[in-house]
Amino acid sequence: MKKVKRVHILVAAAVIFFALFQFVYAAGGPGTEDDPVVLQSYVDQQVMVLNQEIHNLKAQLLASQQEIEKLNSVIEGLSEADVMGATFKVIEAKKGQRLIAGEGTELVLRWGSATAISGINGDGWADVSSGKGPESDLKDGRNIPINHLLISSRNDGRGIVITSEKAYILVKGNYELKN
Repeated sequence: MKKVKRVHILVAAAVIFFALFQFVYAAGGPGTEDDPVVLQSYVDQQVMVLNQEIHNLKAQLLASQQEIEKLNSVIEGLSEADVMGATFKVIEAKKGQRLIAGEGTELVLRWGSATAISGINGDGWADVSSGKGPESDLKDGRNIPINHLLISSRNDGRGIVITSEKAYILVKGNYELKN
């Protein structure tokens, strides 16, 4: 009987030892938070998701590159007049010369004297510095005040004639200087 008890104790000890060994192995081996076990199907699914995201990013990149190419062609298509119209340019004009303005052209007579030329319909320059509204429009023959911002609302032949020996004019927009 003692022998049977001893065998039972030995078997019980072996089972406990084996159980403890399995617990320790499971705690530090694969399948933990640090070293998870995953199925091949899960990996394949994640690879497919990443491939789709890469495909979408490539499509967005291509669309962005096409937009950049369109914008570059627009920039290349801009004429010097378009670019120069973005800032004021100083013009030196002589007596008798006419500056004929395009639509939206702005000008400021900085030095000298000039008179207005009306458009085809008799419309004049909008004198936005006067603050008086349409009644302050400068029509044919009216003197152009120094340092007033004038705007041509149409491309209809309006302009100015230089009456002093020399004049300096700031111009932004399309214009033609005629003798």
